[in-house]
Formats: sequence, structure tokens, C-alpha cells
Amino acid sequence: MSKQDVIRIIDALTPEAMTSKLGVTSHSIRQARHVGSFPANWFAVVSEMCRSAGVDCPLAVFNWRSPEKRAGGAARDNKGETQ
Repeated sequence: MSKQDVIRIIDALTPEAMTSKLGVTSHSIRQARHVGSFPANWFAVVSEMCRSAGVDCPLAVFNWRSPEKRAGGAARDNKGETQ
């Protein structure tokens, strides 16, 4: 995943359109740009916006959580940080 991919997507879709479609504040879009990933719960909306606009939207731009390998372990995000 590249922070540049997130920035490219935000620039292509426009922050204004994203805030409107996602129902989030402009601060949320700025935060995604800053950290270099989108919350996983934005996937359906952002991927559809990208598809409609002809913008590449790799799965890696979303902050997916993965289950811990051992039972009872904490979930980790795609950067390996405990959630």
C-alpha cells in the first residue's frame, strides 16, 4: 500500500464528493490522507466511486483487520498494530 495511492484517489474523487458520499467530515478525509489509508468500512462507497470514475482502487489502501493466528489474540491492522 502506498500513501501516494490514497492521495491519488482523494485527488481524483475530490474531498468534497467523498465527504458527501461517505457522510463524513472533511477532517476524516484529511486524516485518511495523512495516515495513508482509508477505514475498511469506507470500502463499498470508495470502491464504487473509484469504479464509476475509472480510478484504480487497490484493496491495500484500506485498513483491514486480520484475525490473530492463535485463538483469543487481539486483531491486528494491516500495519501489524494491535487493535
